[in-house]
Amino acid sequence: AHWKTNDLTAQSWEPRFREAANRVFEKDKRELLAILSKNKKKALGAKATVDWSMVGDDWERYLEEAGENWREAFIPMIQGLITDRGKQLSTQFGMAFNVQNLFARDWFNDYMLKFAQPINKTTLDSIATLLAQAQEEGWAIPTMQNHLGDMFEQWMTGELTPEEFIWFSDRLPPYRTEMIARTE
Repeated sequence: AHWKTNDLTAQSWEPRFREAANRVFEKDKRELLAILSKNKKKALGAKATVDWSMVGDDWERYLEEAGENWREAFIPMIQGLITDRGKQLSTQFGMAFNVQNLFARDWFNDYMLKFAQPINKTTLDSIATLLAQAQEEGWAIPTMQNHLGDMFEQWMTGELTPEEFIWFSDRLPPYRTEMIARTE
């Protein structure tokens, strides 16, 4: 009964986690596209082609710092889920849990410092694949913008045309917001 209640409570929070992940992915996408535009401007100014390795370095720097975006979005979700379950347990056992558990607080603080690292690592790995292909095939900026947008769209909604999905199926994990919502 406890497991089932835990699972139902966690499932009830999954849509909120997905919405939060969508917001952060959207922000990441906008920031990465802005970096791409900055590099395009540099290339045009130098009358050169885009240096995809420099774009990759800039994207990597951004993603290394982007964990804070995930923490800001997910701390309220995780706290809300824990609070909901605590209230259920209080009602079930007829007692109030009002003493702060220092071990739980330390676990929460440690977890929140590191939880976004695997998310950003997956993003960075996928972007590295995209950049390698861009370099190999000599993509123009609009091609990269389209593929980057499609990549984030797949992660956020899972909705791509059959042709887009075929191209991305070897490059992307499926619908990441659902996976993130379930694991967190």
